[in-house]
Amino acid sequence: MDLKEILAISGQPGLYKFVAQSTRGVIVEALADGKRQNVPPTARVSSMGEIAIFTDTEDKPLEKILQDIFRALDGKEAISPKASSADIVEFFGRMVPDYDRERVHPSDMKKVVSWYNILLGKGLIDLEEPTKEGEEPQELPAEKKSEKKAPAEKKPTAPAKSGSAPKATASKAAAPKMTRGKKG
Repeated sequence: MDLKEILAISGQPGLYKFVAQSTRGVIVEALADGKRQNVPPTARVSSMGEIAIFTDTEDKPLEKILQDIFRALDGKEAISPKASSADIVEFFGRMVPDYDRERVHPSDMKKVVSWYNILLGKGLIDLEEPTKEGEEPQELPAEKKSEKKAPAEKKPTAPAKSGSAPKATASKAAAPKMTRGKKG
């Protein structure tokens, strides 16, 4: 399951799939009905792949939580997000027993349950770990560590003349041009 392309937009219900970047923001497609819309750059958009839940030990990625719920429910739908707060808290406590009870609120739990049901309905939850392209192994064998690229060596520079300050390297071309209006 790769949730990087699935987005949550603050103030809007449901989930959205990233379609394209536009000059006026991003174009998204609602998972619920497939309608496309432009989201302005001022909107708070969160990628589902970047969301994590606070736990007693460390932050747990949303993807891992959704997989845990999927396993616990044998791939079935979760409780309705419209259920009472007490029912949601009880359900979430069974699914994520180590969640931080001070920082994770019932509204957060309702979102997770709602998102789980939406993603399950679209067949976007699976139990396979995504493989990341270009990812290096965590620990390299000792003989290969020395073969890793060493940082490029800097060429020795001539010592500065005593009493002179080094010259600035900024160019005037990089400074923005200021105009006051048309002369005329």
